[in-house]
Amino acid sequence: SPATREPMGRELIPAITIRSLIEKIVIGENVDKKWVGSGNDHVVINEDDELLIEDAENGHSESMAILGRWYLFGEKPGIERNIEKGYDLIEKAAESGNNHAVGYRGFCLIEGLGVERNREDGGED
Repeated sequence: SPATREPMGRELIPAITIRSLIEKIVIGENVDKKWVGSGNDHVVINEDDELLIEDAENGHSESMAILGRWYLFGEKPGIERNIEKGYDLIEKAAESGNNHAVGYRGFCLIEGLGVERNREDGGED
């Protein structure tokens, strides 16, 4: 182990084996190839993610808060970071009373993320 300098044991799987396994999964029929590719801009968006996006587009506040967070922080592979779009979704969800979105909106106001910095209003959320 690089951290402990102790032998790492026989249970490790060589990287080439893992790569081959991933390729077999992607080439096989088990993965929707809509978003499969190479690099950071092409990844698998699963059916649950697509349903969440659809729910957010239909005004479901929790879905809007989650999708807004994905856009805001760029934390979901396959969803390109878009701070303004993320803040807009969070604002809509917060206005509908979603507690998670209210917290995210406060963070955005305090940090000036997607909106002009306003620590006073951000502290109220």
